Amino acid sequence: MVTKGNSQTNNEELLQMAIKAAKGGNKDGARVMLRQVHQRDRSNETAMLWLAKVARNREERESWLNRILDQNPDNETAKK
Repeated sequence: MVTKGNSQTNNEELLQMAIKAAKGGNKDGARVMLRQVHQRDRSNETAMLWLAKVARNREERESWLNRILDQNPDNETAKK
């Protein structure tokens, strides 16, 4: 990964790479990248939503969705 001076940019690039991997069927790779984004920015709802989408099971999926709702009870996607 190319590094830039701003970690926010790096997170956004990593997030986009993770989403592309998830959409391409590489859920394991996507999970690794999404967890890195989440570790750097615990409030990143997009990363948590994608972590829910690529979760290994229902329990893990619900855990990510609940984290989102704890932080933002108005998140309509997580409510569904």
